[in-house]
Amino acid sequence: MYWLRSVPLSIRAPEDPEYRVYIADIGLSRSSATQGHSQTEGPTSRTPKYCAPEVYDFNRRGRSADTSSLGCVYLEILTMLLGISLEDLADHLRDDNFDELYHSHPEAIEGWIEKMKLKEWLFLDIMPPGDGSKIDMLDFIHTMLSLDSEKRPSGETLVKYFED
Repeated sequence: MYWLRSVPLSIRAPEDPEYRVYIADIGLSRSSATQGHSQTEGPTSRTPKYCAPEVYDFNRRGRSADTSSLGCVYLEILTMLLGISLEDLADHLRDDNFDELYHSHPEAIEGWIEKMKLKEWLFLDIMPPGDGSKIDMLDFIHTMLSLDSEKRPSGETLVKYFED
């Protein structure tokens, strides 16, 4: 198991005040490279907003839970690249209890992705033109956020997709 204790960092502030440097984590990190399996059960540390539903509920989980968390991050990155604030995304996710957990709002996530698809023309500045790759990326991220862990792409599929 790897724990980040104290790491000296040398980070320069961006010259453009519009950009900010963030250091964050999305929960518990561990290496499973030497283990025969990557399944975990029971309570562990987690970041509720970004964790997969099976992690939130302390059910059996594996690497696909990491795919779900990464999907949350990618959705936020694309949101910002399209010039939409993360506060707008949070407002879209929030319910009457001010819950912004990604896994709690699959319909809201689907609606947000559809909203982003309507702004596809904005992708032209951040992605090369292609045969629908911009929409495809949003759909791919949507599969990463699937509530069903079996429907999320594998790590190998993620690598192949983003290499292309």
